Amino acid sequence: MLYIEHIKKELKPSTIEDVINEINKFINKQAYVIMITGPPRTGKTSLAYNIIKYWRNSSIGKNNQIFRLGLDKNGQKNRLNKYKKYIKNKVSIVLDDGCHTQKLRLSYLKTAFENNTAVLFIEVNCGLQMAKVFNHVHVEESNRDDVYLHKLEDYYAYRSQYEEPAINNNLHTMIYTPIIDERPAVIKLRY
Repeated sequence: MLYIEHIKKELKPSTIEDVINEINKFINKQAYVIMITGPPRTGKTSLAYNIIKYWRNSSIGKNNQIFRLGLDKNGQKNRLNKYKKYIKNKVSIVLDDGCHTQKLRLSYLKTAFENNTAVLFIEVNCGLQMAKVFNHVHVEESNRDDVYLHKLEDYYAYRSQYEEPAINNNLHTMIYTPIIDERPAVIKLRY
């Protein structure tokens, strides 16, 4: 129940500017790691791409490269190897998904801290009902045959496995609550 109480205090709509404000707290660091986690289809990848777009067009991006390492294009082992190489070369990384437990985060955090790299941990949390809407919108808008609706059990499984990160001086956390936009596909859906 502690987790639920934490969410009730923090849950509010977020913008990309809120995320960038958190990143700007690390302004004196040479490299950054942004870990994004959340239930299926709640906007993790969209947030990752928005961060990268904003980053590359900002003053931070002039001196710091940034890349996304998602599980959609990398297996866990391959992603970790690329991550270690990037961090040692002071390249910033957005880790998109696959870091919702202490065990999954451990190697990434250890590498970051050994290389004096700041970490921002972002939990995407829009609540179960909005997650279901985002899930349906994703399927409705997709033109791919391999896209399917996630079952309710997938969301419960994620929540049952999720572990909040331990906080230290190099790790900051925030909860990101996506705002639904007014795309026609969203408006057409009936729930």
